[in-house]
Parts: sequence; structure tokens; C-alpha cells
Amino acid sequence: QYFALNTLGYFRKNTPAKALEVITDTIPLDLFIKNDIFCSYIRTRGHEKYSEMDMYTRKPNHKGHRQIAMEFATEIGADHLLEEEVDNMQTVFNWNKAYTVDTYSYNKFNKNKGIPDLKADVNIYTDGSRFGAYRSGAGMSAWKTHDQPNGRVEFPIHGHDRTGAYLEDQGIFICEIYGAGMGADCIMDIHKKYDLKSASVFIDSQACLKALAATKVTSKQVLHSVNKLNEAAKILPDGLTLKWVKAHVEGSKSRGNHFADAAAKVGAQVEDDEVLLEPQDLPYRQMSAIKYDLMQLLRKEWNKRWTKNPEEAKETKLWFPEINSKKSFELMHQRSRLDFSILVQAITGFNHLSNHNAKVDTSENTSRRCTICKKSVLSGEVMTTNHLFTECEALGLLRLRIFGTHVPIISELKVNQ
Repeated sequence: QYFALNTLGYFRKNTPAKALEVITDTIPLDLFIKNDIFCSYIRTRGHEKYSEMDMYTRKPNHKGHRQIAMEFATEIGADHLLEEEVDNMQTVFNWNKAYTVDTYSYNKFNKNKGIPDLKADVNIYTDGSRFGAYRSGAGMSAWKTHDQPNGRVEFPIHGHDRTGAYLEDQGIFICEIYGAGMGADCIMDIHKKYDLKSASVFIDSQACLKALAATKVTSKQVLHSVNKLNEAAKILPDGLTLKWVKAHVEGSKSRGNHFADAAAKVGAQVEDDEVLLEPQDLPYRQMSAIKYDLMQLLRKEWNKRWTKNPEEAKETKLWFPEINSKKSFELMHQRSRLDFSILVQAITGFNHLSNHNAKVDTSENTSRRCTICKKSVLSGEVMTTNHLFTECEALGLLRLRIFGTHVPIISELKVNQ
């Protein structure tokens, strides 16, 4: 990994590997491998030849891979993630769909794409919402269509016009899929009361529609919603159609989508006790979400390592007191190798300024003194990047002009400055 990082530019010999990892936001190799181990642990869970109790040992040389993985996961607080049930499953084929997915509703050649129609007896609008961790929800709104002298209109069905559900910590895709299942439940609840012959479910997520139209299903929640939609479609003589509706559009034709969106937000923010579900009804989280949480915990462990010893790569710690992926991206994005090399040398302190040159060349002729302000080394004015950016009196006016202050804090400087 150190060899690979050194190929990114021209760096002076012995530039700290840990500094290059932080600057480029490259997670240490051992933590990256442990992330793979955790994912393999989850993927192979339930297929072990022997149980963890059978394999448990206190002798370090006898410990198996799964025991080592769980022990390290416990150290960083990731053990609950390794035990969590995931939404992913083995592929199931969905050949006999009773419902229809109207792909023309989101076709670019369709002039009316995203605009709901009033052809069916009832229109069901569904939506998903996510505001952050443990703030996820789904919503549904049912509207009955009626013939009027001026044309066909739709009115919300009382008791089914704003139905929300709190889904804890789910991604937006699972929220949308769960909403489609809520629409199917609504159809089965009201079809006798309103003598429904046909129904349309309007979903504002094309990814959701494509997943429900796919032949292969690899998600438990998608399969659950597919089964519900098939049940709902079989009780409608004229069929069930899933269509795309454009989200957040003003106008009377999009009132149903606004109602569903409002219900999903109520569910995500738990503004009503009725949105709470039984534990067994909650969908499982996707593997991608668990992987993200695992990586965040590993990055937290990396940050703990980085801040543990202040004397290690101390010049770089002035710029990166903590791991900062955003700053790393700004340093590297669309930057030439030459510019990136200069920035790395400035940040790490392994450069051609007097202070580092004196460390490399220990002869009597070399000096650590600043060649610009020429202050005595005894006063502590050695020529480092930190000295030039914060202390050097000869550059005080220039710093004031560029940064707005003659004593800037290095860690707060922006790359474009």
C-alpha cells in the first residue's frame, strides 16, 4: 500500500505512510481487510459446519476466523451488525406477475410521463422518506375516481388518504418498496366496500418500479411486496397497474402524491403513534447499509489510531487533526501530479525547506534557520511549512492579504485558498 501511495507523485524519501493514508483518505490495509472479513462473516452466517460455541477457544493460536472477527467487532462496537438480519437473499424468479408495470409512464417519448391518469376505479399513491439514521418511513394515499359532468375526478378515501409507517433505519429504496406493499394492503381492504374492478398504484421511484418489474428478485422486502401486489391484482377483474408519477410537482393532478409524501414524512418523524409497526413487520436492512455502518466504525477506529500519538506525523496532524475525507477529496480532485506533490510535501513536512534539509544533511554547513525572515534558530523560528503559514514575520502582510489574518489556523485553511 505504501508503494502504491508513493506512485501518486514525487515525495521525499521516508515520507510517513500514515500521513499519505490520511491525505489520500486511504484506509489502512489491515482495517480494509477486516471490513472484508466482516462482510464474509455475515454472508456465510448460518452455513457453518460447527457452531461458534463448539469452535470457541481461549488459546490465541487455536482461534478460528469467525471467533477472531467477532472479538475485533466487539472491540470497535460492531458486534450487533454482524448479528443483524439482512434483506438480501438468494435469487428468486418472478415469472408470473399478476400485476402490470407501465414502463411507458416513465418513457422519455411519453409527453404525459409522470402525470397520473384517472382510468382505474381507484388510484393509490405511495412514497418513501428518510431524514437520517432511525428517521425512515413510508406513506400511502388512496383516491377513488368518479365520473362528473365535466369529466372524471378523484377524491381521497377517508381513513385511507394518509397512512404512514415508521421503518426505523432503512434506505430510501426499501421505504419506497414498503410503500408499494402498503398500497396492495389498502386495495385488499377496500375492494369489496367500493366494488373495485381496477386499480393503479402510482410510485415516484423508477428504481422501485424496475425492481417490482424485474424477473429476478434478490431482496426479501421486494419479494414480500411482489407477493402482496400479486394477491391484490388477483382480486381485481380488470387488473392492477403500477405507474410512475413525478414527485414534488405543483397542481391538482399531483395532490395524491403530496398526500403520500406527507404521510411518509409523518411516519419517518414518528409524529403519530399509529405509524409504529410490530417488530416482526419491520423490513430488514440492506447489506449495503450494514456495510456502510461497518465502514464508519472502522474509520472511527482509524481516527482513534491517528489521534492517539501526537508525535507521530506531527506536521501532518497540524493540517489533519482528524480524518477528513472531504478535505482529502478537495486535495486530490482534478489536481495535477505536480501540484499534488507540492501539497503533500507542504503538509507532511518532508520537503525541501531548511528544517527538513538539515535533518537529511547533517553536515555543519546546513542550518534549520528560515531563509526568509532569517531569525535565529534559538528563538524557535525553524523553516517549516507551519512557520511560513503562521509565524514568519516577513510573510505577515501576505498572509493577511490572502487569509484575512496574519496568524491563520492551518487546520481551518481551505484548499482553494
